[in-house]
Amino acid sequence: MGGFSEWTRAKDPGKLSAAIETKITAQAEYVVWRDGVVAHLERGVQASDLY
Repeated sequence: MGGFSEWTRAKDPGKLSAAIETKITAQAEYVVWRDGVVAHLERGVQASDLY
């Protein structure tokens, strides 16, 4: 099943907190990046032109 067992086995709450913060930060950065790509595509800029 996964997921829940990793939470219950966490031995160091500080490391768990840091891991959660890292994951949420990375997800937020992806959302900001993705929103920029979508905005360009909506204006007619091709995705290949962004790189």
